[in-house]
Amino acid sequence: MSSESVAAPSRKRRIYIAGPLRGNETTNVRAAIIAADVLLWNGYAVFCPHLNVLHDLLHPRSAEEWIEHDLVWLKVCDAVLRLSGESEGADIEVASAKAAGIPVFTFIDDILRDLPTWVPETAHREGTSHPFDPRGQTKRVPPPPSTDAVARDSQTVASDDPV
Repeated sequence: MSSESVAAPSRKRRIYIAGPLRGNETTNVRAAIIAADVLLWNGYAVFCPHLNVLHDLLHPRSAEEWIEHDLVWLKVCDAVLRLSGESEGADIEVASAKAAGIPVFTFIDDILRDLPTWVPETAHREGTSHPFDPRGQTKRVPPPPSTDAVARDSQTVASDDPV
């Protein structure tokens, strides 16, 4: 068997969603899930720490404990999508990603354009530089939908439900 006929094993590229949670929790979690869903539909593996809200309802932990937990996952991701909005936790996540050489994006379209879905398994991080950062630039993502838009969506769903 020639080496040309054997393809290198590969894996899906892992994307970490960083963004605000507190404040308008429902809107922020919804925005993160929408972003994660777009990436999932495009073939990426996604870690969305906003889903820990459900875990926290049953087994509450401090914000510091959740950040510590989330940073473990962030370190094995290939890129970070930073959603817009003020967030001390997301700022910590972005700083940690940059320190590890993990590229930070703020537009989903930039991820789709710049990062192929699959990564050859032989490509891995060495030291602190991250091989998947095509430009080392940070981009901006539009803000999550307004509360009015979420309310409109909820009313539309409710009006479509059979009674």
